[in-house]
Amino acid sequence: MKPTTFKLLRTVHRWSGLLFAPLILLFAVSGLLQTLQVEKWALPDWALSVIYVLQDAHQDQQLRGWTHLRHWAAWIIAAMAAALAVSTLIGIVMAYKMYPKRWWLTTLLLVIGLIVPLLALLV
Repeated sequence: MKPTTFKLLRTVHRWSGLLFAPLILLFAVSGLLQTLQVEKWALPDWALSVIYVLQDAHQDQQLRGWTHLRHWAAWIIAAMAAALAVSTLIGIVMAYKMYPKRWWLTTLLLVIGLIVPLLALLV
């Protein structure tokens, strides 16, 4: 791979990651809250309100009362998902290119990262 191509990949990886990081974190945190079912915990009303807003954003890609923006939200979320996929693939390529002597470690971590969730879903 040419150095200029690698530099371009790093740049795309960095800027797309920064652009979509807040949205990715929103979905990660709201997904975690749903997984832990924190709405069943004894929490103050204001905390439950925040959790319900995050759940609405996560499940319905909209906030209550903002249904007219749902079409735009779907496009933004699609762009985030595409950028996350591309950035992840670039990150994998970068891991192999930056650490060629540790290709086995990169491969091992990728395989573990694939097998463990699959096993968790099957068990």
